[in-house]
Amino acid sequence: MISSRLRAGDQQALHEVVDRNGRAMLTTAQRITGDRSAAEDVVQDVFAGLWSRPASYDPERGGLTNWLHMRCRGAAVDNVRSRTARDRRELFVNSTGSGDYHDEYGAATSAGVLHSALAALRPTDRELIELTFFRGLSYRTAADLLSIPEGTAKSRIRRVLSTLKYELIRGLPT
Repeated sequence: MISSRLRAGDQQALHEVVDRNGRAMLTTAQRITGDRSAAEDVVQDVFAGLWSRPASYDPERGGLTNWLHMRCRGAAVDNVRSRTARDRRELFVNSTGSGDYHDEYGAATSAGVLHSALAALRPTDRELIELTFFRGLSYRTAADLLSIPEGTAKSRIRRVLSTLKYELIRGLPT
């Protein structure tokens, strides 16, 4: 069975899995991401994950092909979400520098209030926000890094964003 060969570190087994599934996974990832390079990265990450953690695939829960395609779709969606969040952050940052004194003052004040609000967060919440918003990681990846469930990461982020929004509104001059 190929899963036992993968667990034993058989590189030929990985090559067989890539040969059987790589093209279809690339097509799926490219359809979701809309970007060939991003799709290639997604597929490579999925196969690298299988190679480095072959026990994460459980043959009793279903076939390897379905498992790989599920992982590929999830990783591609995470890639799109991460790029979208990064693009929104860049748009926000680029839109604050208009050269007008009042706009510059408002941007500086907003940044100061945001910095203070972030500094007041619990360290675990601040780290989660930094991973997802400033480093552009997906909720799932951030949750894995922090060893918390993905649902917990999402609910904490919603709570923290609500708190930050309140602090920004409260802290800005009118």
